[in-house]
Amino acid sequence: MGESNRIYELTKLLTSTNPIDEDVYNVIDTLKNNFHKNYVRKLYLAAESEEDKVKKQPPREVVLLRALKGFSPKSSLPQIDSVIEMLTFLRTAENIQGSLAQLSNGKKSIEMQSSGEEPAESEVVNPASATLTGALLTLALLGKL
Repeated sequence: MGESNRIYELTKLLTSTNPIDEDVYNVIDTLKNNFHKNYVRKLYLAAESEEDKVKKQPPREVVLLRALKGFSPKSSLPQIDSVIEMLTFLRTAENIQGSLAQLSNGKKSIEMQSSGEEPAESEVVNPASATLTGALLTLALLGKL
């Protein structure tokens, strides 16, 4: 009697989609969380780091606009801030593209130069990977990931 109960319970379990749906949902949720942790978060951190570098050493145009803000009417301050934000974004994107171009050409990055180590053969970046990284970092800068 106990054996047929197990068979009945197993048959009932397999005919119900609820446990399977829950398992599939859990697998997808785990994959999504791991993908976010392993890739998306790192993209945002890298984009923020590059943006911070530009903010610490802003382009001349940004410095000039910040100086002009003190002499501008209050109504124009939001537009000036928008232009500063746009110029910061553009410079950050340029810097990212420049770094990726160096990597894809087999040249040492600034970080590699400071460590004094030559990149190993496996560390030379595929140009297609550099292009994809640049696109993803740009999306991260825009907050679209």
